[in-house]
Amino acid sequence: MPKLTPLKAIRKMCYEECQASSRKGVRNCARKTCPLWEFRMGTNPNRKKTLSEEQRQELVDRARVFHERRKKEVEEEKTPKKNK
Repeated sequence: MPKLTPLKAIRKMCYEECQASSRKGVRNCARKTCPLWEFRMGTNPNRKKTLSEEQRQELVDRARVFHERRKKEVEEEKTPKKNK
């Protein structure tokens, strides 16, 4: 079993024990008094992420490709399939 980072362990605990294996429940968790609430998504909200211009552009390009692929999938779902 791979070793969990502290943030991944918090995410796993929220997912499995607190929200009964509901990803939506973790995201919409209303227990803001929980000391782990800010960390429930598996990220540290106190950590600032500084990106170079090249890294930022790479993320923009990846998002664009993802959205184009998703748009194509949605269009294919709407198109009636031909029976052979």
